[in-house]
Amino acid sequence: MLRLLFYYILFGCFLFIGSCSEANFKLSEESKLPKWFVLPPETSRHDVSITMDYYISSDGREAVFKLFDKNGLRIKKVTGKLTGLAPIKTVDTERDRPTYEIITVNGKTEVIAHKAKNNIFYIVERLKKIEEIKKAAKAQHEKSRGQTP
Repeated sequence: MLRLLFYYILFGCFLFIGSCSEANFKLSEESKLPKWFVLPPETSRHDVSITMDYYISSDGREAVFKLFDKNGLRIKKVTGKLTGLAPIKTVDTERDRPTYEIITVNGKTEVIAHKAKNNIFYIVERLKKIEEIKKAAKAQHEKSRGQTP
C-alpha cells in the first residue's frame, strides 16, 4: 500500500514539474508579429501584445505563445516546437547574447532573438541573418552528436 502511495506521489511530482514554465518573455513592441498570428479585423499591431513561455517536456522543448488584446484578454494560444537541445549562438554572439531559437507552430517557422538578458524577445526579419542562424543551429546539432560540421 505504501509503495502504491509512493508511486502516486512520484507521478504527481512529474506532472507538476512538467507543467512549470522554464522562462517567460514578452514580444518587443517594435517587433513584427509571428507568422502564426493573424490580427482580428480593425486591430493594429499596437493594440495587441504577445507572451511566450518556454517548457521542457518529455517530447522536447516547447514554446507557448499567447496573443492578448489591449484589455489583456487572450485572443489566441498556440504551442510550437523548438529546434535543437539549447539556444542557438552565432559567430557574433558575445557574452552569451544574442541567442536565437527556431520555433515551428503549425508548419510555420520563425526565428526568435533574445538580444539581452531580460524578458523581451524579437522576431528576426533579415533573411541573411535567418540563414546564418539556421547554419549555426545545424553546426550545434552536429557538434552535440559528436560530428564535425
